[in-house]
Order: sequence, then structure tokens, then C-alpha cells
Amino acid sequence: MKQVRSWTHKTELPCDAASASLAREFVRIHLVEHGFSGLVEDLSLVTSELATNAILHAQTTFTVTLDGDQESVRLTVRDKSALPPVL
Repeated sequence: MKQVRSWTHKTELPCDAASASLAREFVRIHLVEHGFSGLVEDLSLVTSELATNAILHAQTTFTVTLDGDQESVRLTVRDKSALPPVL
């Protein structure tokens, strides 16, 4: 049976324009650390969009979480707004 080693990294960032860049760098560092260099460009773009949405629309601190194992990665960006998301 194959053993799956999972990992999680989390950071909370302020509602500040510079936080989008900090979020991208956080994601880049941990993707490279865990051998997912090929995902850096795509996940950096997604991270930037989600962080910018949190900054502009929720106007709260937000948390970036990167979870993974040897086969997959999940990126989550969560703000502190009580309002539901709007398309």
C-alpha cells in the first residue's frame, strides 16, 4: 500500500495591495518546496486573482492555504466577509 505524505501551509495577510504579491510568493515558495514547480505560473495567477478579490471586495484580512500530497495540490483563499460571494 502506497503511503501518502500530506502537507499544509497557511498564512494570514492584511487587506493591503502588497498582500497580493505576498500571497503569490507564499504559494511559489511552497510549490517549489514540494516539487510542484510546474504549477507555479498557473497557481500564482489564481492566487493573485483571489487575493485581489479579497482585498477589493471583502476588504478584510484573508488567509491563503496550500494543501497537498505527492499527487495533488489545493489552494484556498478565505476572507472574513460575512456576505456570500457574488458572481
